[in-house]
Amino acid sequence: MNQLSEYDIRRNKVSTLRTLGINPFAQQRKKTHNISTLHGHCEAATADEAIHLRSIDDILVSPTKSISIAGRLMLKRVSGKLSF
Repeated sequence: MNQLSEYDIRRNKVSTLRTLGINPFAQQRKKTHNISTLHGHCEAATADEAIHLRSIDDILVSPTKSISIAGRLMLKRVSGKLSF
């Protein structure tokens, strides 16, 4: 009896998906910024500069630059219907 390891089974599944023309890792995104860059940008704002929310009309006319960061979830805390 031939027992395959979990790694072998997963590798075979990925190979099968690729043979069918399906990208098994299609959710990958390109990272545009580091969190340290964003954190430094927020700290650079002085206390005199109030961070305010923009109205929807301003956002539709001139949207801000879109950024993308990547990471992994280290801890998930669920408290009733609320998650952190």
